[in-house]
Amino acid sequence: MLKLPVMAVTKEVYGFVFREFINLLRVAWAPVIFVIVLTAFSHQQGTGPTESAVGALLIIAASLINILAFVRWIRFVVLGEDETSRSIFAVGRYEGQVLLAYLIVFGLFFAVVMFFGLIALGLHLASTQPSGQPTSASLASLAILALLALFCVFYVSIRMSLAFPSSAVSGQMQLKQTIAATKGNVTRLFSVMILTAFPLIAILAFVIFLLSGDAEVQTAMSPLQAWIASAFGMVIQIFGAVALGISYIKLVDLPAARHQSLTS
Repeated sequence: MLKLPVMAVTKEVYGFVFREFINLLRVAWAPVIFVIVLTAFSHQQGTGPTESAVGALLIIAASLINILAFVRWIRFVVLGEDETSRSIFAVGRYEGQVLLAYLIVFGLFFAVVMFFGLIALGLHLASTQPSGQPTSASLASLAILALLALFCVFYVSIRMSLAFPSSAVSGQMQLKQTIAATKGNVTRLFSVMILTAFPLIAILAFVIFLLSGDAEVQTAMSPLQAWIASAFGMVIQIFGAVALGISYIKLVDLPAARHQSLTS
């Protein structure tokens, strides 16, 4: 069983992104621009019904377009493929398989939430006092259920994670192979994601906090905050894609498909 070397992979991810950042932007420049614009506008929506609906639609559109960028990044990392010769919005079996993987994971998330939600509802109805107030025991049970649901979502995400680069590289999720590759590597994959994403998220949160000043709680980001958050969010997604691509190489073990720069 292959074991993911956490620190070595983390170092490789940072090195690859710093070395190939311009190329990572170049191979997916059009989807990147569209996603940043759509996400920036979604961040500026308020909390009213109309604004919330518009914001949700913008996020959905950005997520779909982001699949195009993800496929290009993964194929660049794993195969060294420069797809600038293709149409900027070319959609094929690779993008379709990644979308299918997203839908499967979303369906699993929904099933987990519904399962624990129904249990929580039953406990709440069974333990509510005549006054209508929940007991301390029921509140503790709900907290435990929430933690269990969060753990299940986290576990499913990690076990399914390599299906995404597999879809982008081969056009097939290869669920049996990719899920098997994550066995014994759940915490290792999670650690790589945390080590590559958390520092960037912390920096972004700090920058947004500085820009917020002493203003009262906002229902939407200011234009400057929204554009910074969107651009920084795209950088975080680049790190995430590279981390998945390199982890896929290490665990699924495709030496013939490795990017030349990874072995140089």
